[in-house]
Amino acid sequence: MGVFAQQYDGYVLYSLQNSSAAYLMDTSLNTYHTWSGLSANTGYSTHMEPGGTIVRAAKGGTTPSGAPGGPICGKVQKHDYNGNLVWDYV
Repeated sequence: MGVFAQQYDGYVLYSLQNSSAAYLMDTSLNTYHTWSGLSANTGYSTHMEPGGTIVRAAKGGTTPSGAPGGPICGKVQKHDYNGNLVWDYV
């Protein structure tokens, strides 16, 4: 089994849709770091900044009626390396 996601220096940042966790793994599926118990479930997008802060689309706020895909989230959040919410934009 392999990781089919964008890789950077042999690592992949991965988060399942509707999950309150994100994982930094190597391409052999070894977990390097886990952000768990995040304040909201995610859509599809999670991005890591230098220092280990993650920026992610999160469910909440108001979404357009019947909106498929990306608009289902409604807000953007930042969590520090320890998983603490440091920024929440609706």
